[in-house]
Amino acid sequence: DLCRKHDVICISDEVYEWLVYDGCEHIRLATLPGMWERTLSISSAGKTFSATGWKLGWTVGPANLIKCGHDVLVQTTYTCPTPIQEAIAVGFEHELSVRGTDESYFRQLPASLAKKRDLLAKLLSEAGMKPIVPQGGYFILADTAPLSKLQPHLQPHCCSHVVQSLV
Repeated sequence: DLCRKHDVICISDEVYEWLVYDGCEHIRLATLPGMWERTLSISSAGKTFSATGWKLGWTVGPANLIKCGHDVLVQTTYTCPTPIQEAIAVGFEHELSVRGTDESYFRQLPASLAKKRDLLAKLLSEAGMKPIVPQGGYFILADTAPLSKLQPHLQPHCCSHVVQSLV
């Protein structure tokens, strides 16, 4: 509503669109009423296919907004990672053929990460912190205030216990 009310362009970071848990669904801002014509949605191969070293992404939006990004891109980027582009295209082609099935990477990845998220939340709780359990993405936050009640010499032990349990 704010973008429409103030006639603002929305640049939406959607790199975690496939990393949602517990039956939640990612809603792209561009699909909301009146938002397509004012939204650039940005995504990333690194996040989509768990290849964070692959610095390749894409932007989806209406032609008039894409042109602005393209004009900047051609003045700032002088090489193109063609093998990585091909690999990403093959990955998407495969995913389209298995979309909605248990073979889909986009189903397997969130299921795998949800288990790791739950383990990390459990370990953070056991270490005396209060985790904020996310519905998607790679990151988890935890309230560390309860640790201030511990003796200072015990605090590193708590943190190393969490890290060692995940390895």
